[in-house]
Amino acid sequence: MADLRIKRTKRATHMALEQLLLNKNYHDLKIKDLVDAALINRNTFYLHYRNLNDVLNEVVVEVLARQSASITAEQFSQQPFNLFYQLWTNLTPTEHQILRHQQADPGFESIIIRMIMQQILIMYPDDSNVWFAFGKVTAIIAWMSVHHQNWHIDTDAQQLQMMYDQQKLV
Repeated sequence: MADLRIKRTKRATHMALEQLLLNKNYHDLKIKDLVDAALINRNTFYLHYRNLNDVLNEVVVEVLARQSASITAEQFSQQPFNLFYQLWTNLTPTEHQILRHQQADPGFESIIIRMIMQQILIMYPDDSNVWFAFGKVTAIIAWMSVHHQNWHIDTDAQQLQMMYDQQKLV
């Protein structure tokens, strides 16, 4: 019985987060918004999560699980931004709507990319090429952020991949 309650709580929380992300910027969300939308108690939320990032990470893990066959260590090591673009093209219409709405929140896409990369590290913990790719992608994203260059994987994947390949920040 407890497992079913946990599944229902997590499903309600994930669905509420998706609905909120369609209308509100991620960084403007509060836990109160989420628990109200999910119709769960705040204490119940904290039984399962530490913060909103934990919920978002679970949703990202679910999305990646649907696409896990297309994620290889070799592709991430050699063409990470093309992999991110491939993942983006396979999203559901609702997930695309969320990402389009969240473009107003410049840090959201970076959070998603970092969560994806963390999951890839979990998938391939002993592959040194994956670790080096992780470092290069992180450096590119950080450079873009410090230089106030907004980017979106759907429109900028090719340029980001070129920066990765050439190891030159432009």
